[in-house]
Amino acid sequence: MVLSHPNQVKLVSSAMLNLLIYFCVKNDLKNAKYLSEYKTNQLIPFDEWAELLDEINQKYPKPTLGLEISKYAQPKHLGILGYIGLSCENILEVLNFFIKYQ
Repeated sequence: MVLSHPNQVKLVSSAMLNLLIYFCVKNDLKNAKYLSEYKTNQLIPFDEWAELLDEINQKYPKPTLGLEISKYAQPKHLGILGYIGLSCENILEVLNFFIKYQ
């Protein structure tokens, strides 16, 4: 989930960092920058998030890296939308539900 900070810096939720950490642990990708430098309770600037993905891509080069990472996604990695999604049949229903109660 990408958020905007008041000074217009795009930020990525720490839940998405947890997804990357989980992916790396499951695929035995050691010594990755994100395993040591980031706290999992902070927002991460989007450009740093992109750097982390580049680093993963260097250690685990696949043309479908995004799809490979998404296989490990759990509701907790997507925040409230992930949990809403458990009770909905499609993404449109999730978004409508979220908008209605936001």
